[in-house]
Amino acid sequence: MPDKKKKKNYGISRRDSRERTIQILFSLDFNKVTDIPNYLKTYEEEIYKSLSRDKYLLELLNGILRNLAEIDSLIDDSIDFSVKSLGKVVLSVLRLAVYEIKIEQIDSPLAISEAISIIKKYGSTEDVKFINAVLDNIAINS
Repeated sequence: MPDKKKKKNYGISRRDSRERTIQILFSLDFNKVTDIPNYLKTYEEEIYKSLSRDKYLLELLNGILRNLAEIDSLIDDSIDFSVKSLGKVVLSVLRLAVYEIKIEQIDSPLAISEAISIIKKYGSTEDVKFINAVLDNIAINS
């Protein structure tokens, strides 16, 4: 059996990393941040220190930000209105899940399940249905 080396993530679960990624994406969008590296460094000293230990969060955040135009285009093609009109929490969850499905190529049901679990915590019943439908559409048609 091949020895697969996992990146050390200091006991931080992937779900926690995903939730924190969504919180940061929300904050960046809400505050209309353009200088993202500087913003993250000054976000709060304690939070930034913990970010540097969360390798998966940093991987997700960097990947999403590098591919943001493509991710937003995929979302935009799957809804009947502009991405800009989506609520910031919903948009943040969609961006993360679309990144995982399309760029990281994580198994679609797993990425959708994680997105649903997170939006249940931060959104409404309508948000759950909406995210499920959009992600199903993206997973099947893109």
